[in-house]
Amino acid sequence: TMEVIGLLFVLRMGYLTMGNSAHALLISTVGFALYFKEYIFKDNPNGNSAWGILTALVLAFSAIISPFLASRAYKTKKRSIWLAVTTLVCVIATSLLSFSFSEKAVVAIVIYFFSALGYYLALPIYNSYLPNITDSSRVQKVSGAGWALGYLGGILSVGICFMFGYLKHPVTETPELYRNIFLVAAGFNFVFSIPMIVVSFLTDSKEKVSDDKAVITQGWRLSDVLHIFKTENGKFIYTLLLVYWLVSEVSVVVVYYFAIFLKDYSGLAEGKILIYSIIGQLLAIVSTFSLGVLSNKIGGKKVLIGIVFAWSLVPFSLFLMSKGMSFWISVIILGLVIGAYHSIIRGKIAQLSESFPNPEDKGSLFGFLEVSGRISQVIGPLLIAFVTLFLPLNYGIMFMAIFPIIALIILFRLKWQ
Repeated sequence: TMEVIGLLFVLRMGYLTMGNSAHALLISTVGFALYFKEYIFKDNPNGNSAWGILTALVLAFSAIISPFLASRAYKTKKRSIWLAVTTLVCVIATSLLSFSFSEKAVVAIVIYFFSALGYYLALPIYNSYLPNITDSSRVQKVSGAGWALGYLGGILSVGICFMFGYLKHPVTETPELYRNIFLVAAGFNFVFSIPMIVVSFLTDSKEKVSDDKAVITQGWRLSDVLHIFKTENGKFIYTLLLVYWLVSEVSVVVVYYFAIFLKDYSGLAEGKILIYSIIGQLLAIVSTFSLGVLSNKIGGKKVLIGIVFAWSLVPFSLFLMSKGMSFWISVIILGLVIGAYHSIIRGKIAQLSESFPNPEDKGSLFGFLEVSGRISQVIGPLLIAFVTLFLPLNYGIMFMAIFPIIALIILFRLKWQ
């Protein structure tokens, strides 16, 4: 019976991730990234740098807010409300990208800012429900299964775009048709978020809000959220977050520049780029679930070391692709590791959260997980933005290999608890 209930919760978590995955693929990774570079900034030679700066700004803003918002939402037992609000902000802003006024650079930048901000602020609240739906013995398996289900959203949303012909022509030829894919992303995020939001409201309704007004009014001070690093597991927590940051450095750069990279160095059309992205997501479904199961059996550290090693190879494979090597090597490696490290570290954070009796500390922990990723997503694009002012994009991408290599050294020395 518990297995069936657990599976239902995993499916509901997967539903929200399906909406998120559609947003990640059709907006940040391929859709809006190409629209921004190939259409809005088509006559500007600094399009890559502009995209990097925009990405860094929105991620920096979300990094500042995430731990405080997650802590506050957890403490006041209003996670469901914040999950609904942040998701709605993302959906509305994403749908606005489909209108013609988004052709103006300033307007498009502002709308995309809120679209991405809503997306990123929803993640720590969503992740905080993982300890509520499983126990520590199965958390890696459940985390991997939820992440794997999420990739279906990207695949299905791209399938709809192809079915309606939104990707039939390059963005520069039919921008009005191409913008419809943003509407698809918004619709997916809305529809597939509903089950998880309903479940989150039911979960919150079973928790009693504290009568201590002094406690409720706290949560927006830095000392409140930094408390977790002074606990018994504090050193392990910030070391694990450091590894997450380092791997995310290369991950975010590859994700945000993958479509642009293929366009610049392989000359592929938008439709074909999305097809190869789908292939990568199909691989990710299998690998993320399988590696989650494997982590439960042999331990997360061993699996994570293999994943981080593979990430260190990705920048070199992309650089060699720019020199004539087949892009299939990069697609396959990315498909095998793109979501796995997120899933394993998220699972470990969920296990660690059980050692904190105070709900605000649990919220802070998941908030700092997002901060760790957001910091990398600020630094990485800014580094690329700076490098591409002087060197081609492929050299900037190759430079990012240094981050997972450092993460490997730390992982080998880390005493996994």
